[in-house]
Amino acid sequence: VIEPIAVAPQTATVSATVTAASFEIPGKTTIPSDNLEHRVTIMTADLGATFSHTAVPKVQEDVYFRARMKNSTEYPILAGPSSVYLDNSFVNTSALSAVLPAESLDAYLGVDNGVRVERKLLNRVTEVSGLFSKTHKIRYDILIIAQNRKKISQTLSIQENIPVSQDERIKVNVTLPRPEEIAPDVNGMITWQVPLAPGERREIGLQYSIESPVDMNVGGLD
Repeated sequence: VIEPIAVAPQTATVSATVTAASFEIPGKTTIPSDNLEHRVTIMTADLGATFSHTAVPKVQEDVYFRARMKNSTEYPILAGPSSVYLDNSFVNTSALSAVLPAESLDAYLGVDNGVRVERKLLNRVTEVSGLFSKTHKIRYDILIIAQNRKKISQTLSIQENIPVSQDERIKVNVTLPRPEEIAPDVNGMITWQVPLAPGERREIGLQYSIESPVDMNVGGLD
């Protein structure tokens, strides 16, 4: 009985300096001088991945399937174009930023229609108050609907940004979600991690107001 021999491509060795990395590729490769691009394998690696769904319904109501990986190799991954495949099928191309060893990277695997999200602006109410020093207040009531149409549980990450005041005369107040539940980060981004059982539909409320002097022109609200 002849045992099969496992064959694996040779991989390069890397030497890194403060500002650059050099790859030494073993063996010889013939590259035609035809003024065309040719590829040489530097390395192959199984990074593993955790999968999730993410959506920014204020911008687009599509839900994207995302794989998060960690560069567990000793090689830096160079910035440049990348091709993404899922189950041996081509998904898309994207631009990849440089990823150093031990850093994480995300790969977006396209739109997943099995998980849906919808955003509705329920109310936009404008009020003017004050006897001498009048103030202008706009309140937004928003409803986000998430639905899992699959037969297995999913977790959906939903992001929504609210305005961030750059002037002490402009006050932004978030009433939903409550601060003890979820608070916006320094850039005004609110992120919900929404677990969805098979077939489950969930509603998420967002309510905030922007208050400013009535004679002040405030931009970038919508």
